[in-house]
Amino acid sequence: MYWCRKDADFAVKARHEDCVRKTAVEAMVKARFVEEGAAREAVDRVFGRCYKDMEPFGRRAKCVSRLIFF
Repeated sequence: MYWCRKDADFAVKARHEDCVRKTAVEAMVKARFVEEGAAREAVDRVFGRCYKDMEPFGRRAKCVSRLIFF
């Protein structure tokens, strides 16, 4: 996906959020042996503030040219 394109699909952000949410639920189920319903409820409760928290990076790179490699 080319995020820097002006005609990029804005639905990508929603898809990314869904992917992160599903991955978090799956990780809780597999690693912590939590039931899926309880895991989904816990992720939903904290997802908004955790997804917006970009520490320690402070930003999200939207295209390859904006990535900074140390």
